[in-house]
Amino acid sequence: MYKYGILLFAAFAAKSLSWNKSDFSAVKNIRFSNVSDTSVCEKVFDGKYTDSNHITFISLGGASPGQKIRIIIKGKDRDNFPSPPEKLYTGKTVCVKGPVEMQDGQPSVVVKDPGQIIVQQ
Repeated sequence: MYKYGILLFAAFAAKSLSWNKSDFSAVKNIRFSNVSDTSVCEKVFDGKYTDSNHITFISLGGASPGQKIRIIIKGKDRDNFPSPPEKLYTGKTVCVKGPVEMQDGQPSVVVKDPGQIIVQQ
């Protein structure tokens, strides 16, 4: 299990980064549009649902606003989950799969299906 890292898979090459300060700066500057499949494993610290724009934010690797990376679930996709995702995953270590993209200056994975989030034992 990768507790403190992000695995970036592009074609047959993989890039693994720890979350030390220098690597995290590198993560923020990577052009994620070239990374089609990513697996990020971290502890979920908190989450929130915003009524105004119907978006769920889940913080991985630290509490918001200092999280290392976040999961974003848009309103229509929230209905795919058996219970509110911000409550379902908080306190658990998860691996989330999908492309990483920068949103509001923050590395994020947009999740559309619960199968993209795997709870670690």
